[in-house]
Amino acid sequence: MKSKLIAGILISLSIATVFFEIIEDPSGNITRSFIVPLLTFLYFFKNKGKTSYFFFFLLFFSIAESLVWMENYDNFKIGTLNVSFYHFYIGNLSSITAYIFLILEILKSYSFKSVIDKFPVHIMILFVLDIYTIYLVSETAFRSPNFVYNVDKIIEVIYNGLVMFLLTVALMGYINRDSKKAMNLLLGSLCLVFSEILQVATFYVSENNTLLGVSYIILLIFAFTFLYVQSDMSYSRRTHYESVPFLKNIE
Repeated sequence: MKSKLIAGILISLSIATVFFEIIEDPSGNITRSFIVPLLTFLYFFKNKGKTSYFFFFLLFFSIAESLVWMENYDNFKIGTLNVSFYHFYIGNLSSITAYIFLILEILKSYSFKSVIDKFPVHIMILFVLDIYTIYLVSETAFRSPNFVYNVDKIIEVIYNGLVMFLLTVALMGYINRDSKKAMNLLLGSLCLVFSEILQVATFYVSENNTLLGVSYIILLIFAFTFLYVQSDMSYSRRTHYESVPFLKNIE
């Protein structure tokens, strides 16, 4: 009953966030701040306190998402620093840590080296595309006057690099283990990547574009839906047959 109640609240918060984004009401940042933390609590509750790489991914992403409300108070100061300072550094560093844990969660299911050995050309093409996308997204972000210090640019490049590497390892995982769990991980990663690209466009290209903002929120919701669903799945193992049935009878 508690799980169903939390799930109902999550659905309500998600719908409210999308609605507020459509009508351009900043209340959407407040409702959104509760979604991932509540999802983390639901995961922790259902798994009876057991921790994993996926749990720590949710935990650190919760920290980043719980700071989203700060966007409504950019000029407010805590001590001598604006709220935006804490939002940028704590939020981005928490997200970076979260993505590292999600990558580790995916990598533990297969041998990275063996997939590279099987598909060297495909992986090389993927990495070239990754580098190009990292450059393109980072270059777009750097046009903003918000990037004053070199450390800000370094954080942005690392962030974008991890997002693209996440997509690569998820795709490699799906190629290596064609299962529903791997498919959900891939779909969740795809939604995360595209939501991050839309977020860059929303922040640094077209700040008041409602369509971009709504699309970003919807993709983020779908991303965590796919990722949460896969957490209850296990990788299906291929069945190996030692001999054909009629041959067993002969033996």
